[in-house]
Amino acid sequence: MKYLKYLKLFEDYHQFNKAEDEWHRSNDFTKEEEKQVRDFAKEKGFILGDIIGIGFGGVAFEIENDKSKVLKYTYDDIEAGVCGFLNNKNTTYFADIYEMFDFKGVWVILLEKLKELDYNTINDLQIISNKIDGNKINEYNFDDITYNETLRSSLSDNQKKLYDELIAMRKEASELGFDLLDCKIDNLGLKNGHIAMFDIKER
Repeated sequence: MKYLKYLKLFEDYHQFNKAEDEWHRSNDFTKEEEKQVRDFAKEKGFILGDIIGIGFGGVAFEIENDKSKVLKYTYDDIEAGVCGFLNNKNTTYFADIYEMFDFKGVWVILLEKLKELDYNTINDLQIISNKIDGNKINEYNFDDITYNETLRSSLSDNQKKLYDELIAMRKEASELGFDLLDCKIDNLGLKNGHIAMFDIKER
């Protein structure tokens, strides 16, 4: 399937369509919806390019006339709630949210485009995840991470840096007033030289 590059790294996408000319979720996102989103974005002054991410909650589009931003079409009310809370706030460990639209009962979110994680960062995050007690699933989730000096001391220098950034990310979420959820490698990118989260949810 040639569109697999759009899918998140560690999700289970067994329900996706198998046809060569179809890369959307089989039950949710349709070609007609895509056309409606592209037309809506054009009305707002954004020319959408390729689909650059697909998850169970939504679809992310490249913006041809503003490469620093991403347009996300999401069904996820929890994500929309957090994004609404963060709208127009400058954050350190989260993608900035610039604008939100209620579009036919679905949310369209304009957010900061983060740099993709490189292979070494992904590998180090996997190692950190595997060292966290009780983290038995394969999604590499950091929802319950807490500072542990013994664990930290077992990490390489770069892993220590990433570990400290994850702790700082959770601290920033708490300071902003929400309990971070779905903090996993799939939802992380790079912002100003450190990891940050672009698919933000709360408990």
